[in-house]
Amino acid sequence: MATDSESDDDRPRPQRRWNLTSPSLARQDTLFISVAERMRLAAIAYSKLYCYEPLQDGHARLLILKQRQDKYEEIVFDMLQVPFAALGSKPYKYEALSYHWGPGDATKTIRFNNEDIQLRLADIKVTNLAQAAALAKTYLNQRVRVKPDLYAALYHLRSWKHDIKIWVDAICIHQVDREEKEKQVARMSEIYSKAKRVLIWLGPSDDQTRRAMRFLNTELTNLDRINDLVASDISLQAWRDLIHLMRREWFSRRWVIQELAFAQDATVHCGSDEIHWRFFRDGISIFSDQYDKIRKGSELSADLYQDYVARGAVEALPAQKLVDSINIVFDIQEMRGGRMPQPVHGLEYLVSALSTYETSDPRDTINAFRNIAKETYISATPSTIAGTSLEAPPEPDYSKDLLHVYTSFIKWIYRNTGCVDILCRRWAIAERKSQPRDYPRLSVLPSWIQTVDDADRSVRASGRRRHEDCFVGMPGHALYNASGDHKANAHFGREAYGEESSEGEQIEGYYVSLRHSMRESAIHLEGIRIGRVRWSTDPTTDGIIPATAIQKLLGLHEMWEDIDSAPDKLWRILVAGRGSKGERAPRLYQTACTYVLNKVMVNGYINTKAQLRGDPPYMVKAYLERVQEVIWDRCFFETELEGPQLGTGSKLHGLADKKARRGDVLCVLFGCTVPVLLREYQDLLGKTSFKLVGETYVYGLMDGEAILARSKEDLDKDKMFFRIT
Repeated sequence: MATDSESDDDRPRPQRRWNLTSPSLARQDTLFISVAERMRLAAIAYSKLYCYEPLQDGHARLLILKQRQDKYEEIVFDMLQVPFAALGSKPYKYEALSYHWGPGDATKTIRFNNEDIQLRLADIKVTNLAQAAALAKTYLNQRVRVKPDLYAALYHLRSWKHDIKIWVDAICIHQVDREEKEKQVARMSEIYSKAKRVLIWLGPSDDQTRRAMRFLNTELTNLDRINDLVASDISLQAWRDLIHLMRREWFSRRWVIQELAFAQDATVHCGSDEIHWRFFRDGISIFSDQYDKIRKGSELSADLYQDYVARGAVEALPAQKLVDSINIVFDIQEMRGGRMPQPVHGLEYLVSALSTYETSDPRDTINAFRNIAKETYISATPSTIAGTSLEAPPEPDYSKDLLHVYTSFIKWIYRNTGCVDILCRRWAIAERKSQPRDYPRLSVLPSWIQTVDDADRSVRASGRRRHEDCFVGMPGHALYNASGDHKANAHFGREAYGEESSEGEQIEGYYVSLRHSMRESAIHLEGIRIGRVRWSTDPTTDGIIPATAIQKLLGLHEMWEDIDSAPDKLWRILVAGRGSKGERAPRLYQTACTYVLNKVMVNGYINTKAQLRGDPPYMVKAYLERVQEVIWDRCFFETELEGPQLGTGSKLHGLADKKARRGDVLCVLFGCTVPVLLREYQDLLGKTSFKLVGETYVYGLMDGEAILARSKEDLDKDKMFFRIT
């Protein structure tokens, strides 16, 4: 039956008869609609749709998208198995599709082109319902269900002139065959690098996307026109259209980073519009570079970015983030034999730095970056890549639950580096809300595996900021050294309770299962306790520093008058002791902070947003922008020191996660470059345990002061293990 490009509605119309054969074949034997409808429902109840043939070892499937005959003809395909060694050779040149899977179920169908089945159907006479149901099952078994976004892509990309070979992950990998999926995922870099072209599908078009694609294709490719386009108010709507296009969900997909990084060539498709990736990429970069000039005197900034953090607004848009991300993946060298990509970063760095990208299966939080990481990259010419003596990260294993996958990843980092800064980063994708078929039991993640919040889609697409800047920085680029040269000492799972592994244990009963889960999700970390939080503010909002925080940091109990020089503690805490690029905060910040303090509101708080709107001196602007980066959604706190004096008095002050509250425990964990807050509680086994609240910046505690203030004997006495769940 032919399907409309916009609908799969095959509900019967009055006075019509149901034809069991392909639309292209005529037959005389038909059933009245009521019987046909019963046949359809019965067949659907037990049909398994298209039946995959086992994939030969060392092979990949290619989808042959059949030439279209008319506008509304249903999508027809063949399937071909090709040895990996032959992929990309002249008989097997193909394209690879990069698209957004999208939420929801596979509600559309495409038809397998089996002419032998069609011919046999035309000769079969149906005499009863049982035969009709069996016939329908045979017919339905030649169909594949796909999600709407993939259906739209195949509908628009198929050719009027000839068949095309294309690789599509959702179809060319049998998704319910775990062993096949693991093998194919491990070789996706090879699949995308051998494709003659990667087809990027952004989704169906609308008026704004059509104008944006035309703007990219005609105006922004003319470099002589750039200055006029930037300065002209006439172009303002075109820039708005481009922002609209840059928010498409495809740009937030985790897998697209490696798909583009390995592409020999790529084109971008939105509905029927097409542009080469190079022109698309350059257009985004031009917009980013010229954003300040474009928005000057216009309302474009309000359209683009509605949060108070103006700085970095364009970089937060998914499309610009993707362009920036691809640039950090490989060092591409053009050699006589072709492009020679060399990975720049390790797996921990990629997972941490590219945490905002999404994937439908949270276990691919790590798997999506394996092929582009230093430790796991497989080069076509291995001699060009320096080897590594590090332990290899865990292999993809889709039989394991999410907690096991994440814990194995953190264990691997700990064993290779002795560092546990990963516990302070928001890097993990949250567990699914419901359990799909062939998916392991759902996991409850512990506090030490921090997830990127599942924010509203419209907020994510707008590029609004979701989290504060991380104090621990990226792997290999630590900003602080709170634990000195002490490496982490960690035990995972049941080891944290002094028990053996539970491999193969049978779990029965709700409370038994709860206690089992608690044991499996624990981590035991060595460190020293610093003190308890005695005071904290609410989280900072809208760039406002509360008056109570300023008074605490100034050591005052009432409003202040003119200040000659901002105290060291105050101006450093507001910028976490660092500049915008991670360097030690310049002394010029102290002068800027003094200027800011003397411009406070009448009720004593600092409104950074208002002061920035006032066009302050350049050094004050730089300082306030850095303050906004640091205080975003954090709270100020005070801790009563329990150990030896550290040179800052009996009270410590700093910035902590918005969840911090009175009674939380401040500690330095070995192997962690910043102090952390823990929340003490009694677990179900009656043992003292902790929840990780988050990282902190504490004035006078960031460079190993807590370690250096103790003799070896005192340090050994003060060391303790924290069981964190």
